[in-house]
Amino acid sequence: MALAVVEVRDPWARSRTGREQQLEFRVFQDALRRAGEEFFSARGLPFLTGFLSEVVLLAWQSPRPREQLEGLRAALTAVAPASDTRLGLSSPHLPPDLPAAHREALLAAESVLEPRGSASWEDLEPTAWVVATAPVERLRPVFDATLGAIRRHDPRGRLEHTLRTHLELGRSLAQTAAHLGLHVNTVRKRLQQLEAILGDSLESAALLASLRLALLAERRLLAEEGADGR
Repeated sequence: MALAVVEVRDPWARSRTGREQQLEFRVFQDALRRAGEEFFSARGLPFLTGFLSEVVLLAWQSPRPREQLEGLRAALTAVAPASDTRLGLSSPHLPPDLPAAHREALLAAESVLEPRGSASWEDLEPTAWVVATAPVERLRPVFDATLGAIRRHDPRGRLEHTLRTHLELGRSLAQTAAHLGLHVNTVRKRLQQLEAILGDSLESAALLASLRLALLAERRLLAEEGADGR
């Protein structure tokens, strides 16, 4: 059985606060879930679907699930062609191993850089493998020194949002400014603030690797904290 997760990265979905926005988000998630079910039903594939926190879960039985990935992505995109949805697929697992499949699918989705894109765990970059297999105590210091440091300096999150956007857009200053609706000089100033906090240039390969690791590790660290709190 393979498991896919669908993330919604639209700003309105990430910043929702009121009851009406929460309901709107759930309705949108349900539309994505139904699109997945229709896709599997049309191909005679056994499936299970549901929700877990911020993502839609789509599980199905197939000897070659990667062959369905592009078609599934297209079916989900058709629900809302302008929305920023990202699809991550796990490797095949037996049902008792679904927690591992869930982790793989989340990391695959997190690795997708383009809106309405998809990624398979089996095709991922080595960094994702490190995040999935490394002891949590090895990941925490990298996270604390990068995203953690940014959040301590800027609890409102403007700098982190700028950084994430800048990285997703290939570190293009002009595209980042256009996407955020800011002047280029404002973005440049924020990037300089980030470099001061992180103690290195955002052109540094070492820093970029650490940031990539921290961004991918965030979900796993949050999951571990949740498990410890139970």
